[in-house]
Amino acid sequence: MDRPEKGQLYKHILKTEGVKHVLDGPEKLEECADYILTQFKEYGLTTKEQKFRIDGLDYDLRNIEAWIGEESEPQLIVASHYDTVSIAPGANDNGTAIAVMLETSRVLAQTDITGVRFVSFTLEEGNPVFQRAMRELLTQLRFIDETKRYSSLRAKEVMKKYGNAANEEWRKGKDRDRMVSAALDAIRDDLKENELVILDDFLNSPSAEYLKRNYGSIGSKHWIEQAQKQNREVIGMLCLETIGYTSKQPHSQNLPQGLGTEMFQKYNTSENLSIGDFIAILADKNSGDLAQSFADACEDDSVNLPYGLLQVPMGYDEIVKSAPDLLRSDHAPFWKAGIPALMLTDTANFRYPYYHTEADTINKIDFDFLEKIAKATIAATQNQVES
Repeated sequence: MDRPEKGQLYKHILKTEGVKHVLDGPEKLEECADYILTQFKEYGLTTKEQKFRIDGLDYDLRNIEAWIGEESEPQLIVASHYDTVSIAPGANDNGTAIAVMLETSRVLAQTDITGVRFVSFTLEEGNPVFQRAMRELLTQLRFIDETKRYSSLRAKEVMKKYGNAANEEWRKGKDRDRMVSAALDAIRDDLKENELVILDDFLNSPSAEYLKRNYGSIGSKHWIEQAQKQNREVIGMLCLETIGYTSKQPHSQNLPQGLGTEMFQKYNTSENLSIGDFIAILADKNSGDLAQSFADACEDDSVNLPYGLLQVPMGYDEIVKSAPDLLRSDHAPFWKAGIPALMLTDTANFRYPYYHTEADTINKIDFDFLEKIAKATIAATQNQVES
């Protein structure tokens, strides 16, 4: 069997790097989708574009799919998302995941394996109708200029307070409507009288309805809804999410609030998980076997990939209330549906200093680390569909 190649991983990230966002980079978004589709076809896979729309957006959205074997047979999903936030080139988030997904598909397409589906989802990073509504409000408040930069230090500080309040509500597991309302309430004391009038007028306008739509993982939610309607059997899902950055520096790794290092199964990394040199394997209560399969692949002598494995003894509804940071990618709709799924990540903002910034570029990626992740993904996929 062929092996994943670092040169191929580099090529895929280089080809897909750039802002891929419906409002701020639609051309690159479509170019990336086309590139993924073309690569799947070159590898000899059967492909599909799952097209859909969302309320408030006159734009055809696409999930890009390919599979090995019969479409009707039970399948393991190997997934990435291909969109970015509005300012980031997205080399790590999520170009690294696209690259590993494509290399996994290339290698496995040369085997006699069946029952594997590869999916790259769109709109993981959030709903553009919410983002458009917020921009409209901030423009009316004169908090941003024509380039979407904060127009003053005061505007920046007020919106930082808004963001902190929103994050606090998010970590409480509140619904999105409540999160936005609470965050706007938090900044009322900082607004001038005329700004309060603008805010209240806006909240009574039709545009305010879109403030209730601040949710992510839109493409994967649509995909799982369609899969359930079609009674498609999904045996598991590997969600590749921001996987290419490492640091050997002490204290380069943080953990989400409420998680302790004693909760993790560890391999070949620091005992207190304070060094960012490992892949995080995150599983819910239904995903233990899948998580251990990936961990076993990491420990194989041909891979030797450091990891920290966390299986929380909860399902989706409990995780929403107690640890919502664990739901920040496309595995979440699968957990909600009761399907075993893993989030595989370098932990993004808990390690990566360039997360969601203009500096998320290809020169930050550790390609030795990424190659090991590709090897582990290939081995774990084979183990799951052949067992």
